[in-house]
Amino acid sequence: MANYEGENCSKCGKPFRPGDDIVVCPDCGAPYHRACAKELKQCVYFDKHGTDEAYKSKEQRDRERAEAEAAEAKKVDGRGELRCSRCGTMNSPDGLFCEVCGTPLKKQVDGQQAQNQRDQDMNRQTSFYGPGSGGIPFNTIPYNPYTTPFGGLNPDEEIEDIPVKDLAIFLGQNSHYFLPRFKQMKERNSNSWNWSAFLLTHYYLFYRKTNWLGVLMFVLSMVLSVPMVCSYYDTMLHAYSPNTPAIFDQQMLFMLGSVANLFNIGIRFFLGMFANRIYMNQVFRKIRKLKQEFGNTPEYHSMLVKNGSVSIGLVIAAVALTVVMYFAVVFVMISIML
Repeated sequence: MANYEGENCSKCGKPFRPGDDIVVCPDCGAPYHRACAKELKQCVYFDKHGTDEAYKSKEQRDRERAEAEAAEAKKVDGRGELRCSRCGTMNSPDGLFCEVCGTPLKKQVDGQQAQNQRDQDMNRQTSFYGPGSGGIPFNTIPYNPYTTPFGGLNPDEEIEDIPVKDLAIFLGQNSHYFLPRFKQMKERNSNSWNWSAFLLTHYYLFYRKTNWLGVLMFVLSMVLSVPMVCSYYDTMLHAYSPNTPAIFDQQMLFMLGSVANLFNIGIRFFLGMFANRIYMNQVFRKIRKLKQEFGNTPEYHSMLVKNGSVSIGLVIAAVALTVVMYFAVVFVMISIML
């Protein structure tokens, strides 16, 4: 006879004792006191026969409990896949940092161990790294301990046909700002205001690598500054030689300057209102092109960062060019006056 020590009657719930008259269900093996079984018309697990909720013996329950504890132990000691607590990405069991957002996957990470891990990753996934990256993979989202890179969205969901995770990798800095706005603009066909674009105009566009529009706005700003430059020249000329008549019609310069100021204000409002949509269209277009070209390969993820993210260098170049042009104009003015 089977050993039912530690088992309970499936009807009354009382533990079996040595010498009890026990019967079992022929379909699932659920044990009963014979007296309890006579009171029943059918097994208490009848509706659950053939499912995971059917009766399980103590041996089966103990085995499943042990397997669950072993699986949990793997998550703790690093032998199983590790889910990032910040972005939800599943990472390799030997990883120390999330491959998407850079969050430490374990509570305590030894500095030398982390360096060794990054050296191993460098050798194992060379295509993910770039010169001077310091061992950080190309597809890593910049780490920010105060925000999540997905802005509250599920990293596995899609906006149109593009996964949120791919968008976050491409966006890089401030992905938590753009992702919910991209989703809202796509679903509601609406726009969202961007104060950075309103205040910084073409410098912000260069920062976000919207270069074609940045160049257009830069050239337009130079053209609109012509009345101010002419007025500045007359002011310098008058200060250098008070008796020399003004070269430009001051009333005309005032009118042109007023029109230029209105244009500048209009440009700022245009960028504040439509910069996010213009940038969103560019992001989706570039990601689709990269996906078509590289497919779901390591090169695809590295190219997301290379073609996306932000560019401090372009901003510095634009500022430098503005300064150079300013001093060049001043130099030309002084040369003419002398």
